[in-house]
Amino acid sequence: MMPAVYDDWRQDYVAILIYGFYLEYNIDTAYARAGGHDLQHEILSLWDVPDLPADLVARRAHVAADLAFFDVKRHDEADAHETPSSGLATWVYRDRDTWRDMKASDSGYFTYHLSFLPDHAGRDDMMPTGMVADWVDIGPDLRFQECGQSVLALTRGSVVMTDMLDAYERTVWMVNTHWTETGGIRPERYAACTAVMAVPVWVLTNHRHDVWRYYSLAAQLSRVAQQRDLYASGRLADCYTEDLTPTVPVGTPRVDVPRRDLPFDVEVDGVRHTGTVGLHTVICDAVARGDLPMGIVEYEFVVPWLLREGRISPAAFLPHMDRAYCRHFVRFMRAGHEADFERRFSEPMSALVMEQWWHGMYFAIGAGSLVEAQPDRVADDRAHNEPPGS
Repeated sequence: MMPAVYDDWRQDYVAILIYGFYLEYNIDTAYARAGGHDLQHEILSLWDVPDLPADLVARRAHVAADLAFFDVKRHDEADAHETPSSGLATWVYRDRDTWRDMKASDSGYFTYHLSFLPDHAGRDDMMPTGMVADWVDIGPDLRFQECGQSVLALTRGSVVMTDMLDAYERTVWMVNTHWTETGGIRPERYAACTAVMAVPVWVLTNHRHDVWRYYSLAAQLSRVAQQRDLYASGRLADCYTEDLTPTVPVGTPRVDVPRRDLPFDVEVDGVRHTGTVGLHTVICDAVARGDLPMGIVEYEFVVPWLLREGRISPAAFLPHMDRAYCRHFVRFMRAGHEADFERRFSEPMSALVMEQWWHGMYFAIGAGSLVEAQPDRVADDRAHNEPPGS
């Protein structure tokens, strides 16, 4: 947890801030159903440590602002909760910077703000933590008209394939800004990069998101995404005008990914598959050193790649991923702790996530999630039982 920034108890305090935020985010509706509304007060009391240094006071204020933001968001969505939805419309932000600032708050990473670049650049770096997560939830968010869905904001509400591909291409361009032309993490962007890359790891290691089922429905579309230019680099303003019209970055660097073949030997549904895949050299080096277990690479990349290549079927893929789910999560956490989540683990893990983006996996997941875009009610994800305006 930010070992390059803090190496003492302050690291634990930042972890408690983030844990408290996600605790409130995920169980607030359970508290509401039970008739209790003081979870936020309890969390703020937990953070109220005397004699905090100024930088931690600022981080605490940022997360407290996030809690207030979500309280307003819940009430806004409660106002619309009984509105029938066809599943074919959603709230869409039409101003680029307003959407960015909302998404920076929505991502819950204001605790990192002091570690990021200042002003617009820093908010550009916080925004992708929510943007990349939204790619796995397009369908459910469309169904419930979730406020600020990133992909639908970038397409201005369209789910036409070309518009979705434009948004995916530019999503990758914005994340590419964390990487150098030779495929390393930029030193000044390290905190931002690892924060953004941690989000896809999270969505692939929990059952809140049904990502592997979505991927199995549209795995072949990852090839379509790979036909786009996924190695350009550009910040938000390089990729979109103020009214979110897509543009092309001019004069910005490109990422030249150094790759070599990594052998694999994996069994799926009783059938052994062997071969090699070309992956970032930092991944291959970490596997050779033992810092990144090959089992993580197999689960996160090799087996999904076998499905895309037609070497296994969806019927074989899904049971394999479900059976390996808990073992994969344990393997990931143990490997991270053994490396103290330092760069020898976080950089190859970030590169592995980027290989998923560069290979179009998240486009396939997003397209598959659209199966969930069914008629229902607005804002059902964040229902709040207090009267509107209370």
